[in-house]
Amino acid sequence: MTMKTMQRLPLVLAAASLVACSEVTTAPEVALPDAANLALQNAATSNIVPFAMGAWVSCANGGAGETVDLEGDLRFVTQTITDQHGGTFERTHVQPWGVWGMGRATGARYKGVGMTQEMQYEVPAGESRYSFVNNFRLIGKGPGNDLHIHAVTHMSTDVNGIMVASVEVQSTECH
Repeated sequence: MTMKTMQRLPLVLAAASLVACSEVTTAPEVALPDAANLALQNAATSNIVPFAMGAWVSCANGGAGETVDLEGDLRFVTQTITDQHGGTFERTHVQPWGVWGMGRATGARYKGVGMTQEMQYEVPAGESRYSFVNNFRLIGKGPGNDLHIHAVTHMSTDVNGIMVASVEVQSTECH
C-alpha cells in the first residue's frame, strides 16, 4: 500500500459533497507496459488489513442523514514491475472484504462494496503517469439510502518533471 492510497482512501470514503474539476492538456506519449506481459512477469502480493471508520450518508434516516460505523477488512493486492526499458510500474488494488456497517441513528445495516486502484509508471528519462480510481458504495436496505462515491485522478509529467496533464473528478451521490 502506498502512502498516497493511505492518505486518500479515508478522505474519498468520507466525501460528503459533489465536486468536479478537470483540466486537460496534451501529454507526450509514454509507452505503458503491456498488461498481458506484466501478469506473466510478476506475481502480485496480497494483504488483508483491518478497517473501521464512520461514513456520513446524507440520504439515510429519511433524508436527515446519519453516520454509518463501518468495520471489516480491506484486501490490498500490490505489484511492482520493471519493464524492458527500465521503467517501473507500480499498482495497488484495494477492495472491501466483508465490510459491514450500522447506522448510528437508525440501526440500519449497510454493506460496503467497491474498489480502489492506484497505478504509477515512471520511465528512466523522468516521465511519469499516475492514476487513482475509487468506486465505493454503501448499500442500505430499501430505496434512497445508498451512497455512491466515485473519484478519478490522473497526472502525467514530462522528462523535466513538469505536469503536462491533470484530471481530477469526484462525485458523491445518494440513490
